[in-house]
Amino acid sequence: NQNQFGGLIGGPVKKDKLFFYASYEAIRAHQQTPQNNTILTADARNGIFTYNVGSVPRKVNLLALRSLSAIDPAIQTLLAQVPTPDKINNAAVGDGRNTGGYRFNQRDNELNDNVTGKIDYNLSSRHAIGGTYLWNRYNVDRPDAENDYSLAPKVTNPTHANLVAVSWRWTPTARLTNEVRGGFNLTYAYFLSSQQFGSYYLTGTIFSDPVNEFQPQGRNTNTYNLSDDAAYQRGRHYIQFGFHMQQARVRSYDASGVVPTYSLAMGSGQLALSSRNLAGVSSTDLATANALLATLGGYVDGYSQTFNVTSRSSGFVANAPFVRHFVDNSYSFYAQDKVKLLPNLTVTLGLRYQLPG
Repeated sequence: NQNQFGGLIGGPVKKDKLFFYASYEAIRAHQQTPQNNTILTADARNGIFTYNVGSVPRKVNLLALRSLSAIDPAIQTLLAQVPTPDKINNAAVGDGRNTGGYRFNQRDNELNDNVTGKIDYNLSSRHAIGGTYLWNRYNVDRPDAENDYSLAPKVTNPTHANLVAVSWRWTPTARLTNEVRGGFNLTYAYFLSSQQFGSYYLTGTIFSDPVNEFQPQGRNTNTYNLSDDAAYQRGRHYIQFGFHMQQARVRSYDASGVVPTYSLAMGSGQLALSSRNLAGVSSTDLATANALLATLGGYVDGYSQTFNVTSRSSGFVANAPFVRHFVDNSYSFYAQDKVKLLPNLTVTLGLRYQLPG
């Protein structure tokens, strides 16, 4: 359901002197996108693995094979957040015996606002000033960054921009015109998450993780501009000269990896299941059985965590996001002359110097 609306108004405030223009446009898109996550069947949820030998199904209690009295407590906490087996509604994901698909619609809304304002003022025949203001807001849901079961995504992507531009055009004589322009554009784009992480999270579960694993990131980009352009005409010569300056300031941050992550698998140092434990099992089903055992038994095969610095002397700091500041400056000066040598021949000569930094 998309609603789009807006309006504009403009005209003179003072005849031949002061003019204004303003517009507003908005979009409100209320929509959903399908998600299909993997959940456990009732047997698999209790550690009973089902596989086929030919067309004959067989069931094995994997927990009993490894003398485990119960499912790992941390996994039980996760399973309590996973939809129950009766929610399986498709076979597009999972193996159809131990895991199945839970398809549902997740919110995918979009909010967009654009505001424009402009004023032009002719002070006199020699002086004219103008100003423009643009405001933009674009906030969207990000179901593409979800792995959990929430109907409203935990990850959102708000963006915002403020642009201001002003100008002054001065014509002291009929031969000389000078225009000064300046302004800035202040923007941010964030990827926020409402997921409350504990002291760690687990990956590699055979079912879709109910804890959304995306971690926040974003950036602020502020750009500033100033320019002065002049034009002088005399006889056959049309001379232009001036300078341009632009400064960009970027702050980016990324919290990926700062929460300790434990990956589950039946690794080389653990008692992985083999065909001796499951007679007649195929290689595909054997891999599924080990994945189910690793999940329910809480077998940790790997660990990772990212440490970042917060200053020149901080050393590596736990739970600190990856923050960087970037500076880009650009300055340029130019001069050129368009010479009309003949009625049908014009030669342009110029020089430009640019200093990036």
